[in-house]
Amino acid sequence: LAFGGAQSALPLYHKTFVVDNNILTQNAYLDAVLISQITPGPVLCLSGYIGYVYGGILGAMLAFLFTFLPPIVLLILVNPFYDMLSRKIWFYRGMIGVITSLTSLLLSLGVQFFPQTIVDPFTFLVMIISFLSLYYKKPVIWIVIIISISSYLYYGFLIQTLK
Repeated sequence: LAFGGAQSALPLYHKTFVVDNNILTQNAYLDAVLISQITPGPVLCLSGYIGYVYGGILGAMLAFLFTFLPPIVLLILVNPFYDMLSRKIWFYRGMIGVITSLTSLLLSLGVQFFPQTIVDPFTFLVMIISFLSLYYKKPVIWIVIIISISSYLYYGFLIQTLK
């Protein structure tokens, strides 16, 4: 169960499937996260992949089911009381605490992935440009397109030419 959208499940998946149970290696998990980000429903694709690695087709189907089941049940149970709860200060402050903890979990996952993703000066520059672009609220689609083309040109042509 994850609050804060699909991305908030990533640290939980990492701890469960990489750190605690060694179902995936750190690099395999990072690859799965990266590949799943280009698909519709990235966390569903990631959970299906982990389920498949662990238990084949049945594991993938169960992973899909149990990715959706808890939030649906929670939504059904909480929905009738949400308007009343949202007006309570303790509920509001509790949600602020949940959001703060999710931010910390996502930051910790970024710190863990940093050594595998920042492998040369170009990737460090990409990280800085991406961060600044997001900070100054530039459209994400343009950031992705420009950095993808730049990466292709850098690694596909410039690095090959220098070898």
